[in-house]
Amino acid sequence: ALARARADAVGLQQLRGIAFFTDLASGCIAVAVVQPDDAVPWQTGQNYREYQVVTRGAGLYTARKDHLSSATNEPYVGTNWAAEWSADSLAIDLVPDRDQLRLPTGINIRGAGNVATIPYVAPAVVLFDENGQLYVRQYVISPDSDLATQMAPSGAINQQARSQIGLMLFEDEAFRNATQGATEPSATHTSWINENATPLLVNRYNGTIVKGE
Repeated sequence: ALARARADAVGLQQLRGIAFFTDLASGCIAVAVVQPDDAVPWQTGQNYREYQVVTRGAGLYTARKDHLSSATNEPYVGTNWAAEWSADSLAIDLVPDRDQLRLPTGINIRGAGNVATIPYVAPAVVLFDENGQLYVRQYVISPDSDLATQMAPSGAINQQARSQIGLMLFEDEAFRNATQGATEPSATHTSWINENATPLLVNRYNGTIVKGE
């Protein structure tokens, strides 16, 4: 799947990637090709939802919360814009009409190499640029996207997430038993993953996966 996404990025000269997420219908980890989501131009008098992405000029802006747009919160120029918007987040969504894979039942996964406060994140997202190289970028998943609709609720639509450089593979039942009662992300979850998961690193130049130590 990673090789296919990388080949698409090079062939189409467009950003592509893979998302690993819990499928709402099956409960298994789905593996799907993703691309940048279309962002709409900002307009005044619109009701924007948290994590919606808009364009203004050459910039991309993500709504920090539900709000009604006005001149005072217009991205970058409004006197109160920073309270309503964060700058330079990339929205991602599923590539339409692409087959998805499913990991075997009982296997779970987290992305590695995120921000220090949340070292492991779900869904895991690996991106490639038009040269086929690993691309690290802050991203969001819009609540109106096809990806958000298909994902099981997990609190994973987080505008602080960054695309990852590796993956952590582990047994789901053991993970849930060991972390019962703790709300993810937590030190309990991080510690268990550190000690029990299998790390997989993505080669930054060719997208191949190497088992870590």
